[in-house]
Amino acid sequence: MKWLVRIAALILVVLALSAAAAEVAIGDSKADVLRVLGRPLGTASRHGNEILLYPDGEVEMTEGRVSAVRLRTDKEPVEPAVPPAEPPAEPEMPAPPAEKPAPAVSPAVPEEATPSLRPDVPQLVNEQLKLLKSALPTKRMEAAIALREYAYAHDYAIPQLIELFGDDAVVAVERRAAPTGILAASDEPDYTTPSKEAQKTLAAFGRRAIGPLREALASQNESVRRDAVAAVNLIEDEQAVPLLLAALKDFDDEVRCTAAEGLVRRRHAAALDVFTALLGGAEEPGLRTRAAQALGTSGDSRAIPALAEAVEQDAEQSVRDAAAAAVLTIGGAQAQEVLVRIAGKGTSGGRQAVVEAITGGHGTHTVALGVLTAASQNPEPEVRAAVMEGLGRTGSGKTIETLKTALCDPEPQVRKAAAVALGLIDEPATVDALLQALNDRDATVRAAAAHALEPKQSEQAAGSLKTLLAGDPDTEVRKAAGSALAALPAYRALIVETALEWLRLPQADLRIAGADLLGGIREKRAIRPLIHMLEYDEDNEARNRAAQALYRITGRLEEDPKRWREWYGVE
Repeated sequence: MKWLVRIAALILVVLALSAAAAEVAIGDSKADVLRVLGRPLGTASRHGNEILLYPDGEVEMTEGRVSAVRLRTDKEPVEPAVPPAEPPAEPEMPAPPAEKPAPAVSPAVPEEATPSLRPDVPQLVNEQLKLLKSALPTKRMEAAIALREYAYAHDYAIPQLIELFGDDAVVAVERRAAPTGILAASDEPDYTTPSKEAQKTLAAFGRRAIGPLREALASQNESVRRDAVAAVNLIEDEQAVPLLLAALKDFDDEVRCTAAEGLVRRRHAAALDVFTALLGGAEEPGLRTRAAQALGTSGDSRAIPALAEAVEQDAEQSVRDAAAAAVLTIGGAQAQEVLVRIAGKGTSGGRQAVVEAITGGHGTHTVALGVLTAASQNPEPEVRAAVMEGLGRTGSGKTIETLKTALCDPEPQVRKAAAVALGLIDEPATVDALLQALNDRDATVRAAAAHALEPKQSEQAAGSLKTLLAGDPDTEVRKAAGSALAALPAYRALIVETALEWLRLPQADLRIAGADLLGGIREKRAIRPLIHMLEYDEDNEARNRAAQALYRITGRLEEDPKRWREWYGVE
């Protein structure tokens, strides 16, 4: 009988609010709202505005005045709220299941079949709770995000958000459009899932979600436990730590790894043993990679022996690379000693991992320099070439002698890498070494040396560059020499005349080189002959390069010669 009285009272309130909604207007004061609608169920804050919460919706106040009214005006029937059940006792961690259960994706329920709205919950919250059951993944994802605005409704939202765990339907989320004229990978959409957004919303609820997530961590379904520990990992509250520690005992590697990552972020010592075990024993390379990365993030030198073993012995190159980068990140004398040993006498995969990690920018300058210098005598040419690249990236004058020695390496790829590296070091002593490389027997080395001299703008190199420009048998070398000379103001006119002459030669490779050179120095006097080349050259690649050169000079992207002539005013 009491329930019938309560239901009748709630229905009367809804009907009264529906009629009163028309009497609340934009600009009314809070006193006006209270006079018409009575006391709210509660209040919330959104973007600095006060939100007055009513069973049928909400009223938004800005600086004491009504700025938005969102109250239901229809007469939908309502059902009574179901009293919340008593929370279950804290469960124990489950035993391993006999068979791998199916993902716990909540069955999509057609919206017309969803339960009726709860009369004790504001209308806008009810709408989002209903959408969590939508058959459309996009609607479920959007509802999970929208509920972050209604932290006061956590008692109603948390259980239904947890039901989204395992809902891995991929949803594209459009990024903001890039500026006009910019085409980049960033124009592609981001991707998310209803489950990921539910995790973020639960984390936003903070401590209030801890209890329900503890129950989810005891689920027999590994997908639910994985998503639950991911949500706990996002919660910035000390009460999350016991849940993460308990999850370290889970029989699923993914759950343990995610929990340990959360503990590493909180600088908790228990994570070290977990990641060391995963690095050496997890079957999936992705988990071993995550373990290596987390050990590097921990900064704990006790992890170096396990990481060093992974660098040399792991079967997957991606894991070896991650372990080497982790050792460099930890740094220190022990890290340098280990990496020097591996770079010099370790396995082939280990040496490659060390060099890749250093050239990728990991580790301190001191450690990187010491390891690379030791690896410069590696028997494998690919490794020596990568070492030269890494030495150049350090930008240190201390590497010049090592790089000069490498210019005499028997392998052209090593000599080329050394020439490129010398170009990255801003020291006068590099010019003499590069002048030596201009006489190399291999054309790729000569071209690399000429390119390396361009930013140095050395008058000392002008004579050798002019010789290459005039008579080197390789077109790429002549083009590189011209580009380096064009950087010297006194020689720009010579380069322009030379390149314009190349456009008229019968050799297609020289015409292409001329177009590239004129486009590179953005010479406006070349516009007309490049238009002619675009229209009449018999070589398809030459026409393409003429169009590219015109674009670099004018910023105008156009392939039709007729439109170029109209734009430039030529017949």
